[in-house]
Amino acid sequence: MYNLPLVTIGIALYNHEKYIEECIESIVKQSYKNIELIVIDDGSPDNSFEVAKNYLDNQDYNKNYKIITRANKGMCNTLNEIAQQSKGKYISFIGSDDYWMLNKIEEQVEYLEN
Repeated sequence: MYNLPLVTIGIALYNHEKYIEECIESIVKQSYKNIELIVIDDGSPDNSFEVAKNYLDNQDYNKNYKIITRANKGMCNTLNEIAQQSKGKYISFIGSDDYWMLNKIEEQVEYLEN
């Protein structure tokens, strides 16, 4: 078995308090476990940051995540900031109102590594 590479998952969060919990859950429950999660709330006027932080703080899993809130800088700046902070061999972005199948990262890493 090879050493599993770190995969960074980035979420540019903006105004999705209704969806962010399901989004994050689909990441923390991935079958692939060597994941770094970076969430940047881009100045949401709703409770997106609080919902995301509360969910992450109350999970029983490897807490390899960062969650940041700041003034709005726009989607491109937020994605670039996530990429700059990434430590993963691979990086993937997910919309804060989206969710993934629970084996997505495992299948992608297997493909990329082969």
